[in-house]
Amino acid sequence: MSNDHVATLRALVTRVAEAADETERAAALAELQRATAGALRDAVSGARESGVSWRTLSSALRIATATLHDQFASGRQPRSPATQQSHATVLPVQVPDQFVGRRRELAELRRLLPHRKLVTVTGPGGIGKTRLAAEYVQQCAPAFGRVWWVELAALDTGAGVDEAVAAVIGTDPVDVLSDMRGSGRLLLVLDNCEHVVDACGRLVTRLGAAGGELAILATSRERMNTAGEQVLPLASLPRDPALALFADRARGAAPDFQLTGELEVVVADLCRRLDGLPLAIELAARQVAVLPPAELVACLDERLTLLSGGPRTAPERHRSLAATIEWSYDLATETEQAVFRRISVFADGFGRSDAAVVCSDLGLSAAELWTGLTALVAKSLVVADNERLRVLESLRLFGRAESRRRGEWDATASRFADLLAQLSAGIPKPEGMTRPEQRTKRRGHRHNLEYAITLATPADDERYANLVAALVSARRLTLSRNGSRRLIEDALARQRSILGTAILHIELCNELICSGDYDLAREAGGRAVADARKAGNRWLEYRALHALAITLERLRDRDAMTRLLPELLANARAQNEPRLLAATHSLIALEYAQHGRLDEAQDAIDEGLAAIATQSTDTVIMCDLVNTAGSIALQRQDYDRAAAWFSVALSLDDSHGIVVGLKSTAAVAAHRGRPDVALRLFGAAKNAQRDGGDIGSPWWNTLCATALSVARSAFDPATADAFFSEGAKMTLDQTIAYALDDHDSPVLSAREQEVANLVADGLTNRAIAVRLGVSARTVASHLESIRTKLDLRSRAHIAAWVTGARQV
Repeated sequence: MSNDHVATLRALVTRVAEAADETERAAALAELQRATAGALRDAVSGARESGVSWRTLSSALRIATATLHDQFASGRQPRSPATQQSHATVLPVQVPDQFVGRRRELAELRRLLPHRKLVTVTGPGGIGKTRLAAEYVQQCAPAFGRVWWVELAALDTGAGVDEAVAAVIGTDPVDVLSDMRGSGRLLLVLDNCEHVVDACGRLVTRLGAAGGELAILATSRERMNTAGEQVLPLASLPRDPALALFADRARGAAPDFQLTGELEVVVADLCRRLDGLPLAIELAARQVAVLPPAELVACLDERLTLLSGGPRTAPERHRSLAATIEWSYDLATETEQAVFRRISVFADGFGRSDAAVVCSDLGLSAAELWTGLTALVAKSLVVADNERLRVLESLRLFGRAESRRRGEWDATASRFADLLAQLSAGIPKPEGMTRPEQRTKRRGHRHNLEYAITLATPADDERYANLVAALVSARRLTLSRNGSRRLIEDALARQRSILGTAILHIELCNELICSGDYDLAREAGGRAVADARKAGNRWLEYRALHALAITLERLRDRDAMTRLLPELLANARAQNEPRLLAATHSLIALEYAQHGRLDEAQDAIDEGLAAIATQSTDTVIMCDLVNTAGSIALQRQDYDRAAAWFSVALSLDDSHGIVVGLKSTAAVAAHRGRPDVALRLFGAAKNAQRDGGDIGSPWWNTLCATALSVARSAFDPATADAFFSEGAKMTLDQTIAYALDDHDSPVLSAREQEVANLVADGLTNRAIAVRLGVSARTVASHLESIRTKLDLRSRAHIAAWVTGARQV
């Protein structure tokens, strides 16, 4: 403290002592207080300039370090005790809107931050990272001795990160940590780190090495990859929170807005099409005063220009959807941007090999492409869903627009069509794929195929015919066939290639079978056989003969089947493909069975199973074989054997075969004296079938109809309808679990107990499926049944239950 300050304070003390009355004394004391504050501020400033630490000053002045730093670091006057706070917080501009959704994520933040040094909230632009962090700070700031919020979006380079943090804190953050030890928990929020993520990582590492009770909450479109980092990824909003967010923001623009009735369905579709992205939902909701939700849905392809007008207080990049996406895109490298533009052609999920095809013009190695894809995932431009990748719809529109602007779109779309055309069953030998693998990929690419059809030209070549064939087959695999017949007929009208017409006539025959139009199917099948023979293609000839044989079986044309089946079998043997032999024997068995030749039918089943035994499991053919074997046992009233066969069918991953297995299991239950179980399963099977059309032979349908009648006769009509309705409300996984259940077991079936034990041993669903030789879906069904029976909420609870049972 300078001599001038000392002299001034002495004079003021003398003035107080010599005051003539209380008024003059009060005035002198006030002047003394102001002078003392100024003297203390200068003294602290001089001590800091001389290298004295905040901690040393805190001890000497008997003032808490946090309070001392808060009052003197920026040169402010000290506050009186009445105005001092137990904590001090520098917050961003507060968002006046209500916090909607993200309650689970907010709870997770509250759980993590007391125990973690760094939590990074990640996700694509507009997902609500900053809003979540602000809500956390608003609710939890009192738990910290000090909270600093540092906004980094305006920085051009990482060089400004340390300076930006120091500007908010008031000095070097490491010094603050050193000086504020013992002042309680501290919180530093680093908002919008994605474009300076490396610099933020270095700062976090430096702060961690300094020690102290500092927690760091960061928001970024990619993680920092520093030691001890805990990532909290934000996903799209589920349906109900998305609807609540839309309604709340819509009422800000139209106070009378009510989300009821049909409007709720429209808004739910709108939110789904907007990927559950909070920013997009908010921007759309603010349009309701001028555009009703139905019109917003119709305009969604123009969303990048339509969805704008965010709050004036929001950063520029959050005032429109296009600006938000562009911000993320600009942070990617040129190679990453090029990959992103090309994979934007996918309308749904895709794998690494799929991305390699559409990006083949870039000349990247497999390792370089994978590096680019993982970088896009890290930057939240691509979503990773197990082994598949996906680009959100709004980001896809941006990527496609960029691709068109650069003149890349037509070539990318052509490679996309080439890729998906390989999924057609009309391709004799799919390159690099087995038939079951091709079928699995076809089902997984259902929505990509729907989009590819809109891009392709119905020209006179086989590529378009194969795209159509792959799409309608994928629709059948998912038991959803709407519009398929019209699509095939339109393609046939334009197709001039003989191979193309053969492919399309086969699919038309299959489609007509599903619709029950057997006479028309017979005509289409005959034309398919003729076209395939004219083209000299044995593979297509087999498929055409097989489709025609199914038609004749449905028509119960025994003479025609007698002539056709030997021809079909000869073709399969000539191609030396075991799965074709198995499929043929399955048809032969069905033909024998429906004419009462059950022993010969079982012999054909055995030959079919022997033919396919050496191959990797083909679930479609296997389902056909075991369902027919079960139906033969059902016809013989051997219900135990029938149930065993049908349980195999339910364990295989084939939608059509599962529906057949459900109805067949229902028939077994009806004949075993469990009509309630039978009715529930019949109801569930009807719900699962949806618009899948015809799924079985007349002989099998008669067996099921008889069993349904037996089950219904056990109850009055209202009770029977109630059981049927209960089943119709079950999900497919719940239904499979119910069908596989031993309903007379007091607790768990033997298989369920086996699954529970493996869960307790730490195995994943996939590992359990491999161990037991069943599908992952079947394992999930068993777990659903276990949780329901034991009233357990999670895998952890199942493991705990098993562990407890073992200790008894």
